[in-house]
Amino acid sequence: SSRKRAPSVPPPPPTSGLSPEHRAFWDEVVARTAAIDDQNYFDMLGVPTSASTETIRKAYFGLVKKWHPDRVPAELRDIKKFVDRIFGYFTRAHDTLTDENKRGNYLRSVQEGGGTPKADRELAAIVEAAMDLQKAEVLIRRRDFKGAYELVKTALDTNPQDADAHAAYAWVLFNLEGASGRLVEMLAAADHAISLHEKHDRAHYYRGVI
Repeated sequence: SSRKRAPSVPPPPPTSGLSPEHRAFWDEVVARTAAIDDQNYFDMLGVPTSASTETIRKAYFGLVKKWHPDRVPAELRDIKKFVDRIFGYFTRAHDTLTDENKRGNYLRSVQEGGGTPKADRELAAIVEAAMDLQKAEVLIRRRDFKGAYELVKTALDTNPQDADAHAAYAWVLFNLEGASGRLVEMLAAADHAISLHEKHDRAHYYRGVI
């Protein structure tokens, strides 16, 4: 789905004729781009979770000397946007971890298994799916099943583990024109909702009506 937030494409292979130093930096950009998606801010800066503010600042300014986009030479212009992205994460990491309130909240997120670009994307997708489903439920109450169909499909595509979305999908299908030809699909959607949430009242009700 276009709504899913995909990680950025990898950098292109190195251009020919680079000096050994520029080639080494290019390879490092490729490695950092691949790794950063699964790193939290502490990993990105190369500091432990117990690091002092001073240690974090020192680590960040050490990275600035090497990774600031303004320092990217003309020969490496094809990977400058990847350096921009990496440096943006370093700066966000520094700003979050040197602010006491932000750091406390962020550390809790890391301890719960979040705090990486990948986890942030997945959370944002789930929030978007929930908003789509809310809009769909308004349309269902208005009996605009055609309008609700697209929103429920998008919500399901983004977050297939949402029992409410599977139940809503079963009900929308049941109320669309030509519903009789999709009986198996309706029942499967209601059953899927129940498999995700055994006591899902609406899913049981919809299944009974279907």
